Amino acid sequence: MEHRFLQSSRDPLGAINAASYLGQLSNLRKYKEGYEGYFDDLPVLDYEDRLVNEKFEYSANVLHQLALRLSGEQWITEDNVPHGQFERTILAISEKIMDRGVLKNGPEVIVAEWGKGYRSPVHGHSTGLLYEELIKGKFLVNTYRIIDLKHRIVRLAESKIYEGNKQVLSLFTPHKEQDDQSIYVHSFIALEASKSLHYIPGHSPDGMGNSFDVEEFRGVNSGNTKHIKRSQIEKGDVILARCLAGRDYMDHFIYITGDNEENICLTAGKWDTSLLDIYGDENEDVFLALNDRVKKAFIEFHGLPVIEPIERVFDMPFII
Repeated sequence: MEHRFLQSSRDPLGAINAASYLGQLSNLRKYKEGYEGYFDDLPVLDYEDRLVNEKFEYSANVLHQLALRLSGEQWITEDNVPHGQFERTILAISEKIMDRGVLKNGPEVIVAEWGKGYRSPVHGHSTGLLYEELIKGKFLVNTYRIIDLKHRIVRLAESKIYEGNKQVLSLFTPHKEQDDQSIYVHSFIALEASKSLHYIPGHSPDGMGNSFDVEEFRGVNSGNTKHIKRSQIEKGDVILARCLAGRDYMDHFIYITGDNEENICLTAGKWDTSLLDIYGDENEDVFLALNDRVKKAFIEFHGLPVIEPIERVFDMPFII
């Protein structure tokens, strides 16, 4: 198969304007030249290509090298957007492309700039190459599984903290007949002023047209303590936690699957936070273990792997 490469627009501002809409905020369509060579070095990925895996790994390495270069540049290290705000700078963008007979916005490489405290919408991405790497700062990434695509409803699957220089996502998926921007659904919360590199298979003018609604677990009744148990902690237990050591996760659940590095965390919703308020204020450590019935419902609701409680892991103090 012929080795083909992506082609960045030779008129990037024109391409950005062609993909924009009237009244779009200027801080969402900034452009910075000098990085187009990385984009042009990315091979076109095709699942029918026998070398697709090698080309995918090569693409990820090209983007990682770009992230390393950016991590030492002044506009990345020194300039931060204001608290609670978001901006993005496009480094390369292709012209519109014909995709199965439909003219669509082409791929792009951008730097996302996160002010501390900014929360992105819960959003999905199209099929193709996806790559995201944190260049500097710290953020919490929530990933979701789709429950109802027609009504765009998802449930939380996992919450993870990333900081410093860290790859967040590297994924390649085949095209679907219906591009519903649902191949991967996630959201971000900036815990510090942060900047990240993203390869996106199709330019989105504002990142809002691919949003989803989150369905929260409500198996824990905030006014009923029978859902709480006192016990030693075993594999397979689910803990609702508020603790200073894990404050970056905010109020959260911990699904005990192994040691601290293996456990699955899920940021708690308002419903669960109200339960923690009964047992302590925001400056106190509170750990509440779900009883077997509610634990089972929680695991099923979030689609978590079933872990048999075969051994005790550690003792944990409970405020009951």
